[in-house]
Order: sequence, then structure tokens, then C-alpha cells
Amino acid sequence: MNLPERVREEILAMEKRDLEETERLAKEGELEKCGYHPLLQKLHGENRKRLCEIIERYCLPTTESAGDAAAQAAWRIVQHSIGAPDFMRRCLRLYEASGDDVPLCFCAYLGDRIAFYERRPQEYGTQFDYDLKGKMSVWWLKDENTVDVRRARAGLCPLREAETRFGEYPKISEKEALIKRREQEAWLTETGWCTAEDIKNYYAARGKI
Repeated sequence: MNLPERVREEILAMEKRDLEETERLAKEGELEKCGYHPLLQKLHGENRKRLCEIIERYCLPTTESAGDAAAQAAWRIVQHSIGAPDFMRRCLRLYEASGDDVPLCFCAYLGDRIAFYERRPQEYGTQFDYDLKGKMSVWWLKDENTVDVRRARAGLCPLREAETRFGEYPKISEKEALIKRREQEAWLTETGWCTAEDIKNYYAARGKI
């Protein structure tokens, strides 16, 4: 089912508001004050609720049903729905079932983000985070030897290029890194992404990274 033009425009408007609000908060230095800014939580929640209604009434916005721009905007809204684990997991299943109707990178980024929040290894190396030494590093990889093959298949640059770009992030102190990690893990368990046991298993598999 093709989405009505007015619905496509609504999705684009939601994305625009999201990007503009994020940029404004970043310029004002507000994003550094907390892990997940309350204003973004509210906005992301509103966008998610509306997109969920659109999916239920019409279909998942794909390149085929909504065009490139609206499909990309809808995917970004899904990516930012981090306070709703079940919604993001459901959307990943829908994207995977859509086949060629969506770019493979949609599934790559969304699947990796979900794995990151669930404290599992990622397949495409799209997720980066501060390690406990204060350096921005690629999150746990499922297979380092074949990651670039998967990235190329999804239309992504080689991992080394991404690492160079993220390597430009300023390094933070080990104390700051530990505080960020603890706050993040508390949020993950509170939100329902993972359990304390999942986090324990991550450290057992990876060590203090």
C-alpha cells in the first residue's frame, strides 16, 4: 500500500523537527548535561507514537510505499525510538521482511543499535561508544574478519574509515568514562533493553572495555 502524500509530508516534518531540536540542544551545550535529554525523550516518544499509528493503519514506510525521502525519515524516527525497545525490535523484523523495498543499511544500523543496547556483539560495526579508557571506539564486533564484507554489502564505507572519523571525538577521563558507562547501564536496565545478567555476561566475554 502506498502512503498518501499528506502522510509522507507528515513523516518528513517529524524528522525535520527531530533534527532541528537535536541541533539546537547541541549548540546550547544541553546534550552534554545528561545521557538522554528530557526534551528529546518527549519528542522521540511523540514521533514514535505517530509512526506506530501510521504503520498500523497503512504499512511500514519503505522506499516502495513512501519514496526515498519519507522512508529515510521514518527509519530515522525508528532509530531514535530508543526508549521503546519492543517497537524498535518489531520495526527491525518488518524491515528484514521487506527485502529489497528498503536499503540493507536500514537493517544494518538498526540491528547494530539493538545489539548495542542489548549488550550483544554487532554485525556491521555501525555503533561506537566510549570505552573505559575514555576513547571513542567501535562497539563489540561479532566477526572482525568479515565485518568489511558485510559493510560493503550494505553500502557502508570500510570500518577503518569510520574509526578514523569517530577517532576525532575528544578523549575523556577514565573517571568520566566510568560514570557514563554506569549511567548508561542503569538506563538500559530501567528501560528494558537488557538485564543486569546480560551486562555481567558482556563483561565476562569482553572484560572491562
